[in-house]
Amino acid sequence: MKSKLFYPLILISALLGVTCIYLAKEVQEFSQMDLVWTVDAAVVADAKRRLATIEYTDVKTVMKRRYPVVIRFPQKRCVALMLKSTSTGAEPVYCYRSSDDALVEEYVEEI
Repeated sequence: MKSKLFYPLILISALLGVTCIYLAKEVQEFSQMDLVWTVDAAVVADAKRRLATIEYTDVKTVMKRRYPVVIRFPQKRCVALMLKSTSTGAEPVYCYRSSDDALVEEYVEEI
């Protein structure tokens, strides 16, 4: 004879499973977001576009394995497109003049 708690426990287990799947999907989507200041968005977008051009692909494909890091200096801002932990390859750095966002330096390993 089954306990009176059998069906409620099955229901709770199913709800927990669905909740875990939902949360895992949300965390994955959040981890793919670029967490950069709005003021840096233009230089980050330019760096992504430049790397996509070098790799002969689109920005979305390039950024599946990378995330941007902005480093600020007094006269310039640099964008490093860092590799995620499961990826291999070079990590390019693009530096822009702070006053007008013009590209002043780039450090990219040739493919």
